[in-house]
Amino acid sequence: MGSDKALLVVDGEALATRIARMVAGVADPVMEVGPGRTSLRRITESVPGGGPFLAVVDGWAAVGRAARRPVIIVACDLPLVDQPFLAWLATFGGDRSLVPVLGGEPQPLCARWSPEDLDRMTALAAAGARSFRPLYDQLDADLPGPEIWRQAGILGAPDDIDSPGDIERLGLVDRVVPGIGTEARPGPATTMEG
Repeated sequence: MGSDKALLVVDGEALATRIARMVAGVADPVMEVGPGRTSLRRITESVPGGGPFLAVVDGWAAVGRAARRPVIIVACDLPLVDQPFLAWLATFGGDRSLVPVLGGEPQPLCARWSPEDLDRMTALAAAGARSFRPLYDQLDADLPGPEIWRQAGILGAPDDIDSPGDIERLGLVDRVVPGIGTEARPGPATTMEG
């Protein structure tokens, strides 16, 4: 995208700040895994630039293993996710992993992960995995599509911004402005709860 998506301003608020605020409204504790784009407690990635899969594993090591309860993972570049969507994500269907599917693709960075699936991620990372793909064959997860959350009256969606074209596709052209200093910042942060 050419800039730090975490600092893109949507409706007057940086995406990372917005996501952190909304996640804090449905979960506790909340932390950021990344460079510190929010006021949340944060940890840095053990492999800088290692990608979101490893960032999730780092967050699980820092916040969740001892608690042994599901964790919500929410990337910072999801402008259509709203608090009702996150509340649904936190509570729908029990304690199993819940990975929404959008456009036929699982959305692992806007999901609720069970301790068992997070342990599987940790083992896969130790074996060299750097993406969620190897995990999908081992998942014990619910994979609901939009029809499921819309039945509950949820309008938000886990659709991300990866390019300027996505801003137009999502109907956000008049609502998004680059954040201050985005040209000099590294990539996006991941916010998670344990």
